[in-house]
Formats: sequence, C-alpha cells, structure tokens
Amino acid sequence: MCAGKDKMTEIIKEMKGHSSDDYTGHQEEKNKNGSAQSLIDSDEFLVLEDIVCYGSDGKPFEQYDRIELAKDVVRSADKFYDNAKTVNRHVRFTPYEAISHFEKQKKGLFLPSFALQCVVLVRLYENRNDHEVERVLMQYKDYGAEYGWHNNNTVVNGEQGMIIHYPCDSDFLSQGGDDRVNEERKRIQSSFPRSMDCNRSNFEDALEDSVKLNYMKELTGLKNPQVLIDIASYYGMTSMLWPADNSICSVCLGGSHSFFNINVSAGRDNYYAARGVRVPGK
Repeated sequence: MCAGKDKMTEIIKEMKGHSSDDYTGHQEEKNKNGSAQSLIDSDEFLVLEDIVCYGSDGKPFEQYDRIELAKDVVRSADKFYDNAKTVNRHVRFTPYEAISHFEKQKKGLFLPSFALQCVVLVRLYENRNDHEVERVLMQYKDYGAEYGWHNNNTVVNGEQGMIIHYPCDSDFLSQGGDDRVNEERKRIQSSFPRSMDCNRSNFEDALEDSVKLNYMKELTGLKNPQVLIDIASYYGMTSMLWPADNSICSVCLGGSHSFFNINVSAGRDNYYAARGVRVPGK
C-alpha cells in the first residue's frame, strides 16, 4: 500500500537558535537567497544540508551538500530494556562490527566518522526546538539503555599519535576482521603530539590547552568545540574528555551517568549502539 500524501511529503524546517556558522565557520556557503541552512524531516531520516567537518588548520576534510541521518539507532526486533519494557534494545556492536553492518546492507548507509557525528549533533542541537529533532538529539544522552554511547567510524592510534577517520582493516590490530571495511571511503588521517597530556579532563580545561584544542578540532570537525559544552549543559551533564592512551582506541560519544563524554580510551571490544547515515541518491 502506498503511503499517504502527507506522509510522503518532506517538510523543510528552517533552522532555529544558533547558526552553525558559530561553530564550523561555514559563513560563505549559505544558500544563495541568504536564508540559513534547512533541515528536512522524512519518515525514517532527518536530512541535513551543508554539513562540513574542519581540521585544526581551518580547512574542510569531510563535507556533504546533504546527508541523511537515521532517526534511531539500530534496534533488536524482539528484545526490550528491563527498565523500559516498551523500548526495543539497541543492537550491541563493536566499532568494527558497526562499520561492517551498514556496509553489508548495501543500502548506502555507513557509520559516520566521529567528526561527522559531532557536526551532525551540533545541527540537531541548533534545531532542538523541533520536537522530532529534539527526540533524536536526546538519544545521544540516553537511547533507552540509561546511557547514550554511540559507535563511530574513527580510531585513534595513541602510540603513533594519529587520528584516523574511516580506518581500514589493518588499523584494527584486534577486534577487527576481514570484511575490508571502508574500502570505498576516503581514509582521513591527522597527527597529534605523542607528548600530549592524556589525563582526562572536562572540556573547559581541555580547550584551554592549545595542544588539546587542536586535537579536539581534528577529532570533532568543529572550528569551535565549545558548543559541545553547551550541549552537555542542555543535557544537564558535565562534559568530559578521555584522551587516547598508548594503544589503538575506538572513539565513543554520548552520555553516561552524569557525564557527556568524548571517550577516546574506549576499548575496541566495547559494545555500543550504531546510527547510520547516507548520502541521498547513493
């Protein structure tokens, strides 16, 4: 049965609150008519326009005219949380499993890099006055499991001082596989000093350290990562950065207890949720 006209029509919602220019520096590429970028709501995806990830040098390293964000994490069809009997449990993936899961579906979906995930999160925060958008935004705090940890398509090699967005099989020395992940995606690599202070800290303190500031820019794709502090406050949480140790680490994002975390010390065998994205028409 075909869906009704109202259900099939995408409704463009003008952005409210802060402009993403405040955080990404994306000032020169607004729509030609001068209006702010828009966000589109369809049945299963939110469509975000003009998504750009910037490095610490101010240059873009990942960008999309449009990208579709799944409104929910991948969930089990027949399992429910003990604390919420009506909410389906999320499927628990290692980072490698999450990357491979979307690629095997052959639907154009992929696991976003940590930078793409952060830029998307900022766009959700900018549009938080919209009920449907705010529902997705709040899943980064808690998607029903009493935490909001999200897997990402990024690893950090602390021993070599490298951030790797869209890593390949050889970047997973353990907890990986032979699925030849990310072969069709551009591997994006940046470096950071191995002498960087790797003690955990809140975002405020991290951003006062010039080395950690550049590290966070390369990791998050945001020209001004300060907005993540605003998002943590919106969640009623304290922001916390867990930098890389001297191993190969996955990078997780989300709320847990009273903290909103960037956890670069998360083991690659941790099992968290996955949210897919795709480029329209691909």
